Amino acid sequence: MKVKVVALLGVLAVMAGGTASAGRPAARWIVFPASPDNGTDGQHLYRVRLDGSGLQQLTFGHGTSIDPAFSPDGKRVVYAAGEGGLFVINLDRGGWRRLTANPCDHSPTWSPDGTRIAFVRCHHLYVMRADGKRPRRLPYAPAPVGRPSWRPGGRIFVAAAAIPGATQLAELSAGDGHVKRRLRFEVLARPDQVYPALSPDGKLVAFLDLHPCADCRYEDYGLYLGSASASKARFIDGGIPSWSPDSKRLIYNYRGVFNVRSVVTGTATPITGLPSSLIVSGPVTWQPR
Repeated sequence: MKVKVVALLGVLAVMAGGTASAGRPAARWIVFPASPDNGTDGQHLYRVRLDGSGLQQLTFGHGTSIDPAFSPDGKRVVYAAGEGGLFVINLDRGGWRRLTANPCDHSPTWSPDGTRIAFVRCHHLYVMRADGKRPRRLPYAPAPVGRPSWRPGGRIFVAAAAIPGATQLAELSAGDGHVKRRLRFEVLARPDQVYPALSPDGKLVAFLDLHPCADCRYEDYGLYLGSASASKARFIDGGIPSWSPDSKRLIYNYRGVFNVRSVVTGTATPITGLPSSLIVSGPVTWQPR
C-alpha cells in the first residue's frame, strides 16, 4: 500500500522553536498523539512541557501518527505512522526517517542503551537495530503480545497470551523471546489492551485491566499499580500509563486530561492549558533527560 508521506513532512518546521538555547539545559517534554479540531483531523504527535506550556505539533498531514516513544538520550522519538510503518524524528535538529515499511508494525520502544528497538508486527514481537536494519521475530516469544517495554537489565517486558483466554505479564529474552519470568498478576484483559509499563528501576508495574462498572454499557478499563514482585495490584484511576525517569510518578491520559500522579503520596496533578479542541488519546512518552 502506498504510504502517505505527506503526513510526515511537517516535522521539520516545528522543531526549531522548541530547542533550548546554547548553554541552557533543555526543558523536559511529554510527547503524545492527539486529534486537532475536535477530532475532525487525523491523529498527530504533539509535545508539551509538564506545566502545560510550549505546546507544539510535530507531525502533519492526512496520515496517522501514534505510539510515540522517546530514545534514552531524549533527543529522538520513534512512532508508528498508521499504515506506513515505523519512523523516527529528531527533536533537536528536525527531520524524520523511515525505519520500516510494514503496515502491521506498531508499538515501538527503545532498549535502555539506545541500540535496539522492540516493536509488534502482526501480533508478534520483533527486535531490530535502532537504524531500522535487521528486524527479526523473536521465535520463542508468546503471541499475541501487547505494547513492549524494556527492563533495566535488557529483557523485554510484555503482556502476552500465555494460554488461550488468559493474559500474563512476562519478561522475555531480547535474544530469542524465551520467557525468563512471569509476574503473578491475574490479568483479565486481552494483551493488546493491557499496556503494561515497568518503572525504570524495575520495582513497580502499572497496567490496564478490566474494572467492574455497574453503569457501563461496554467493558471499562482501570489503571492498576503494584509491586513487580507481588501478585496483587491496586486500582488507582484510568488511562494508559507512562513512567517518569525517576520512577516516582506516573503520567496518563484519562477522559482527555493528562494527570501526573505521585506513586508515593497518590496525589494526581493535571496538566492544564491544552486547547479544548485537541482530543488527546493513546500512550504518552516522557522525555528521559
